[in-house]
Order: sequence, then C-alpha cells, then structure tokens
Amino acid sequence: MKKIGNALLIGGLAGLATWLTTPQVLNIPTWAVFICWACYFLFGAEPRKSGKGLFQMVVGIVLGAIFLILAPHLTPLLGLATFPFMVFVVAAGLSFMEWTPLHIVAAYFIGLALVFASGFPPDVRHVLILSSAAVMAFFLGWIYMALRTALFAILDRRNQSRREAVAGV
Repeated sequence: MKKIGNALLIGGLAGLATWLTTPQVLNIPTWAVFICWACYFLFGAEPRKSGKGLFQMVVGIVLGAIFLILAPHLTPLLGLATFPFMVFVVAAGLSFMEWTPLHIVAAYFIGLALVFASGFPPDVRHVLILSSAAVMAFFLGWIYMALRTALFAILDRRNQSRREAVAGV
C-alpha cells in the first residue's frame, strides 16, 4: 500500500508542478523545476539542510546572470579566453565555500547551469523566473516529504491495528 500511495503522491505532485509551470499559469520552465526538485532530495530532503542548498542555488543563478553581463565587456580584452577565464575565476572562488557553513558547492554550480541552459537574457526578470522555479521545487519537495510522512504514519497505524486484531489483542 505504501508503494502505491507513494506513486500516487509523487505522480500527483509532478502533474501539479507541470500544470503550474505552463504559460497559462506561472510560466516557469518545467525542466528547471524538476531539476531543482531533485536537488531538494540531494541536499538533504529536509527544510533546514535543503534551505541552505536553495539559497546557494539562487546565489548561483545571480552569479550566472552577472557572468553573462560581464562577458561581453571582457571579450574585447580577452577574446576567446573570456569564457574559460571567467569559469576559472568563478570555480576557483566557489571552491573556497567548501569551508564555510554554505558549503554545498554543487548548488552554486547548479544555479549557474540553470542560467546558462535557460538561454534567458541576464536580467532581473529572468533571475526571478529561475529563482521561482527553484523555490517552487523546494516547496514541492517539502510538501512531498510532509504528505509522505503523514501517509506512511496512517498506513502504519492501520497495519498495526490489523495485526492487533488478528492477534486478539
């Protein structure tokens, strides 16, 4: 019963997420929501741990936009080396985060990747759209875990009652 309940729960939330991201509703990239939703679980599947990952992912989104804003200004000076140089600076800088409380370095890179993969221009509107995708995904992860915990507790109590009834307790 738990497997069926879990499948219905995940499927329902995934369907809801897909509907919410349509242009007629929130107009957020569906692919970004699903990538970020997976990150909720990779970053610990609980609000405190995953919240840090979410914050770092949003910082990565902002860094990606800044990266794209600066690139055209550095190209006359660095030419074809602009992008590799900027990647080197950002990657080297982010590596120092490993020794801080905000140490989920992968979250920064996922945020950067979201910006680069989106093809969006680096403006406030698109930073907010990608950040909204991340926030929505982490909220879905939290909802999923809360509903799953509640569902499993109900099923466990029901199974316990059945066992007690069979045992004559």
